[in-house]
Amino acid sequence: MSGEPYLDPLTAAAALLHHISGTEAGEGDLNELAARLDAFVYSLRFVRSDTVKYIQDTDATPPEVLYKHRYETIGKRFSQLGRYWTVSSRMIPGKDSKILLGDAIDDLSDIADELEAVFWYLEKFGRQEALAALRSSYELHLKMHLIPLRAHLEQEIFDLC
Repeated sequence: MSGEPYLDPLTAAAALLHHISGTEAGEGDLNELAARLDAFVYSLRFVRSDTVKYIQDTDATPPEVLYKHRYETIGKRFSQLGRYWTVSSRMIPGKDSKILLGDAIDDLSDIADELEAVFWYLEKFGRQEALAALRSSYELHLKMHLIPLRAHLEQEIFDLC
């Protein structure tokens, strides 16, 4: 990894979150979303277990977000996205592979929730805790959304050409 150009995971996470949540005006661009997902996933190689430790023990938790409102907002921004077929693979330990129905808007909503929590940790506890939260979030939840969603986006973008 020493020869790879460094991409700050928190910078990549912020860029992705801004695009998903619509802090940039207008309909969400799928090519831009794909590029930001790619950059974010690439940046995650810099928060591996040998570089970032797990989050400290704390009873503090990020504030809850109204999922229904977030889902509706992201659904309007990315109205061209919907449900897609995917395979569970080994993303869920101990489970056999099976065909699943994914929901791109749910994926984006969950990604936004997780990234907002990371920035809450950054604000409350600092950079190392935010990176640890990001690492934990990816290992426990985000990878189940990021990888299948990115594959689905590739098909959607290809179909637009």
